[in-house]
Amino acid sequence: MQLILFWKFRGILNLMNALSKAFSLNYSAAKKTSIAECFLTYKESELIDANLPVLEKRSEIEAWNQAKTCAEKIRKSISDDVFNNLQKLRKSEIPALVIRGFQLPKKLPPTPIDGRISLEKISGPLEILLGIFDIFDATPVGYAGENEDCFIRHVVPSKLALEEVSSHGSLMPLNSHIDNPHLPIGVESCEEESPAPNYIGWLGLRCELDVPTSVVLLEDVLAILPSAVIDSLKKPIFEIYRPPSFGAGATNQRLAPILVPDHTGKLCTRHGFAEPTNSEASHALSLFSIAANSSDLTHQVILRPGDLLLINNQKCMHGRDVFQPRYDGTDRWLLRFYGVQNWRPQWMSSHQLPYLVKG
Repeated sequence: MQLILFWKFRGILNLMNALSKAFSLNYSAAKKTSIAECFLTYKESELIDANLPVLEKRSEIEAWNQAKTCAEKIRKSISDDVFNNLQKLRKSEIPALVIRGFQLPKKLPPTPIDGRISLEKISGPLEILLGIFDIFDATPVGYAGENEDCFIRHVVPSKLALEEVSSHGSLMPLNSHIDNPHLPIGVESCEEESPAPNYIGWLGLRCELDVPTSVVLLEDVLAILPSAVIDSLKKPIFEIYRPPSFGAGATNQRLAPILVPDHTGKLCTRHGFAEPTNSEASHALSLFSIAANSSDLTHQVILRPGDLLLINNQKCMHGRDVFQPRYDGTDRWLLRFYGVQNWRPQWMSSHQLPYLVKG
């Protein structure tokens, strides 16, 4: 009798261990895949600075239309290593890339704490982003209803947004997320609406070494998730919300999965601004969030002035910790672009501006 009870008890323990492994994080499989980095030589940096056309920019559409001209000038100045890494990013062979060493204007204006500044004052940095995005076939876009209907975003601490969970906030942390997760990702249909940004680029203009940008690669998160949890995350059992950057009109958009395959079968994510609809979704989302915010998987990317961080928005998550702004003209200032692949005219919003898509 005791032997029978022993084997029954052992069977229960084995079942509990099996269930624990099936529904908990496997930290023994944790890895932090390195982010590709390129360093411009002094000569390359000088050539780019000398060759940029510094064209007049009286409006965003005028700047947007200069992308190909800027790309031609930059392509002649960069090494094959930089170019090839940009193509790897385009082909999803790498999820993120840092290019260090672009030259910036010797005199930058004070950090625009309201997020507004004349384009003429930042013409050179704009041309770097416009040209680089065009080199890897990413079309810069903004989303109607967000960022005052602009595609150029100044990531600065705004006095009006201190406690906002946004790139203009500073006193609230930005946990790992993708941008605009309420829009299609991966193989989801983009016939009538634009996808979530395929790419995000941040060019450091004025940087603070103690305020890095955190980046977490989806492949590293998936490596420690149980297969049963991954299966749950592929189900449309999550309510996906428009992020608060769209203002008071941010409402529930759709039921959708957190994980969606791309055209190669590899997974994309829309983590961030999601709520579970049942216990299965709640457990899966909790584990994903724990993994996506794990310090073991997080890259703290420190950008210096002239450094450019590019990520695949659907294959990486990003965030930022809290910091205290000074409002003395020297606060953190990154120039941010969103980019989409295979831009389509039917994505345009009612504004009928090619860079402003439906959000």
